[in-house]
Amino acid sequence: MKRKLMICLLSCIALLMFFGCESTTSSSQEDPNVYDGLNAQPDFKFNTTRNVTVTFVSIDENEEPISNAEFELYKDIACEKLIISGYTLEDGSFSTLKVLPTYQNNLYLKVGEKTTELSIIKNGTETGYVDYTFEGIASRDGRGGQTMSYTPDNRGWGTLAYEDLWNEVGDYDMNDLVVDYQMIEVIGYPGANLIGCKLLFKIRANGGILDVGYGIKMPDYMTIDTGTLVITDDPRGNLDNTTTYFEADGRTIHIFNSVQELMSPGGNEYINTKEALPYIADYEFMLDFDCTGAMPANPEVWDLPPYNPFIWATTRDHEIHLPDYPPTVLMDIALFGEEDDDSNPAIGRYWRTIGNLPWAFNIAEHTEYPEENAGMTLTFYHFVEWVNTSGISYPDWYKSLPGYRDEALIYVP
Repeated sequence: MKRKLMICLLSCIALLMFFGCESTTSSSQEDPNVYDGLNAQPDFKFNTTRNVTVTFVSIDENEEPISNAEFELYKDIACEKLIISGYTLEDGSFSTLKVLPTYQNNLYLKVGEKTTELSIIKNGTETGYVDYTFEGIASRDGRGGQTMSYTPDNRGWGTLAYEDLWNEVGDYDMNDLVVDYQMIEVIGYPGANLIGCKLLFKIRANGGILDVGYGIKMPDYMTIDTGTLVITDDPRGNLDNTTTYFEADGRTIHIFNSVQELMSPGGNEYINTKEALPYIADYEFMLDFDCTGAMPANPEVWDLPPYNPFIWATTRDHEIHLPDYPPTVLMDIALFGEEDDDSNPAIGRYWRTIGNLPWAFNIAEHTEYPEENAGMTLTFYHFVEWVNTSGISYPDWYKSLPGYRDEALIYVP
C-alpha cells in the first residue's frame, strides 16, 4: 500500500513539474515585462532621425551670386542615394530641412562633374546643419526648375512599425503593422513653395488578430487640392476611391480600413510574422496629389516626412500614432489615460506608457522586424542602450550588423 502511495505521489509531483515548466515557457515568450529594462525619459522622442538644415549659396568665378544653379545632394559618396535634385533661387540661395538617419555624418554635393563631401554639424541627437558656398553652373536654359526632395532617398525606404493593442502594451514585438515608406516633395520655381507630394508605401506585415486600418495626416501648413488625389503603382488594384480618400478635414488620407482584406482577402490573420504560414508579397502603391505651402520657420516633427502616419484598431476612432504626435479629429479622446496609456493631451503627451514607452516607431531606413511574440528588447541587442541613453548610444541599433540582433528572432520569409 505504501509503495502504491509513493508511486502516486511521485506521479503527481512529476505532473506538477511538467505543467509548471510548460507555464513558465509560455509566459516567457509572451511576457509583457520583457521591456522592464527600459528606462525612457519623458522628453525622448524615440527618433532614429535628425532634422538637418541644408543651406547653400551658389557663386560665379568672381564670387558673385549666381542664380538657377543646378545641384544634386546625396547621402553616399557613390552618389547613388539622392536626397535633393534642385536649383538655387534667383539670389543664388537655397535652404531646406532634411530628415536623415541620426548617425549620418556627411552629405555629398554634386555640381556638374564635381562631388564635394560636406560634414553635418550636429546639435545633440535631434538637429544639425550644413552651410556651404559653391561655384555654381547655371541651368541650361538660364532658368531653374522644380526641386525634388526625397525621404529617406530616391532608392531607399524608411520603416514604420506599430503595436496594435493600445491602450494595453501587448507583446511589444512591433509587427502588428509594418509599413515601408518613401516620400517625395515637389518644390516649385521661382520661390521655394511646395506644389505636390508623392507618397510611396509598401505594406509588409500584420502580426496580430486585430484587423487594422491605416491613414496619414498631412501638415497644417499645407493647402491640399483634395480632388487631385491619384492612386498609382497599385498592381493588385485593391485600392480605389472608396478605400483611399481625403477625410472631411481635408488633410487626413484614409488609405485602407482592413490590412487583411488588402493583402490577403479571406486569408491569414497573421501576415508575414510567422514563418510557418505562407509568405504574402508586399503591397506597394503610391499616392500623388497637388498642394501648396511653405515650411514654417519652426516646424513640428510631424510637419516633415513621414508626416503623421497612424493606424486604427477595429474602429476608426481607436487611433495609434507615433509618440506625442497629435490625433485626428475622429479620435475618441476618452480612451486616453485608460489601461496602460499615460497620455496627457493638455501637455501634448500622447501614446506613451507610464514608463514613457510608445506604441509605434519611425525607423530612418528599411529594417527587418521581429517574428511573432519576439519582443524588441530580445530581438535587438542594443535597443535598451539606445532608449536608456535617449538615443546617444547605438543610434543605428536596428541595422543588420554583427552583434546587433538575434537573427533567430527576425522574421524571414
